[in-house]
Amino acid sequence: MAIEKRTVLTIFVGSPGDVMEERQIVFDIVEELNDVLAPRLGFLLEVRGWESVVRKSGRPQSQINPFVDKCDYFIGIMWKKWGMAPDTMGEFSSGFEEEFYRACKIKSGGEGPEISMFFRKIPDEVLEYGNENLLKVVKFRQSLIDGYEHFFQDYADVGDFARYIRRTLTEFLLAVKSKEVEADQSGQSLLLPNKHSSDIVPHKASAIADEGSPKVFDNSQLDFARNVLNEHKQWNELTSIEVARLRLISGRVSQQGNDEYVLGNHDSNILFANKALLDLSKAEIGYLGSRLIDQSQKMTVAAISMAEKKVWAQRSYRVCTRRQSLSLANMFSTLWRCL
Repeated sequence: MAIEKRTVLTIFVGSPGDVMEERQIVFDIVEELNDVLAPRLGFLLEVRGWESVVRKSGRPQSQINPFVDKCDYFIGIMWKKWGMAPDTMGEFSSGFEEEFYRACKIKSGGEGPEISMFFRKIPDEVLEYGNENLLKVVKFRQSLIDGYEHFFQDYADVGDFARYIRRTLTEFLLAVKSKEVEADQSGQSLLLPNKHSSDIVPHKASAIADEGSPKVFDNSQLDFARNVLNEHKQWNELTSIEVARLRLISGRVSQQGNDEYVLGNHDSNILFANKALLDLSKAEIGYLGSRLIDQSQKMTVAAISMAEKKVWAQRSYRVCTRRQSLSLANMFSTLWRCL
């Protein structure tokens, strides 16, 4: 049985110690994506943070910083605490501050990670009497507004945070896959930020396109069509894999004035599940990849919509139950039982 290789994408979580629940949510959602979406796109997500450090002698922050240097996505989370200083003589007043600006410095070089900041909302009455820790958080948030370099997201509670993180990481996976498909179509290799070629899991080699104008059908497609014609006399003798491949080939043929043909979900899944058995051309791989990305986006939107509808349904049920319990008939019945 062939081992399926995946590209590893690293998520770094930076935060003070008052958002432990949010940190765990990131780990849980990454595990969820690794079960469903990430392997389908050929990726494996890994989370790194202070939890990943093996305790040993030396400056603690220096043991965390290598995870920042190698990450593909930096997620920062803040609430009321600013955090502890990483040392007694450094330029940073907290470990998080050092991690954030370290990631920003790498990104400014053109090969750094994506960066997202999340701030848990603080009530006005707490802000009014905020201590020094909280004032540092407020000042840092304002610096992001004034700097016009980093977007951030405020969230109300952990449920709100989970929805933002799930959407953020899903869009990140789809964006990386889209770039990978574009690189395959152009005959270039995709080198992710902060990755050396030895860190990248090698992708299946694809044939180099012939020079000049692209052909309607390449050699692998012509060989496949000849084999189908030679082996089968009737259409009902075709296998589901052969039907899906024929539809994939025809799906790439388009012209203005004709109807748009879109490869269906079942055919896409059949081809993806049997890709090791098929000699797909580079163009076919690119088209199939774009279809899988489109499916994943629709699935993600549908899942988010379904989850929101479920929450509203539960809320509506609780409201109806409370109203029913306060109805005149129920109150009279309760009074009668008490008598």
